[in-house]
Amino acid sequence: MRPDLHPGDEAIHEYFGLTYANYLVRPRTLLQSMPGEWQQRFVQLLNELEAAFEHEPQAQRYHVQAEQWESPMSWTGARWSGWARP
Repeated sequence: MRPDLHPGDEAIHEYFGLTYANYLVRPRTLLQSMPGEWQQRFVQLLNELEAAFEHEPQAQRYHVQAEQWESPMSWTGARWSGWARP
C-alpha cells in the first residue's frame, strides 16, 4: 500500500478490479429487496457522496441499457455472413 493511503482507501478501486468501467449500475429491484436497515445505510452513503461532490458538474440523467458482450472470435458461419467492416 502507498504510504499516503489509509486502510480502505482503495476499496472501490479493488472492487472494480482490472475493468475499465467508470460506472456502477445495480438493479433497483435488488436494492429494494435488501433489509430496511441496509437500504437506510445505502441511501445515507449515497447522500454523503452527493453532498461531497455537489460543487462538481453532474449529468442530469443517464441512459443505461443491459447488454451481453460477445467476442466476434466466438461467432460461427451464419453470424459472420451479416457482418461487414465499418
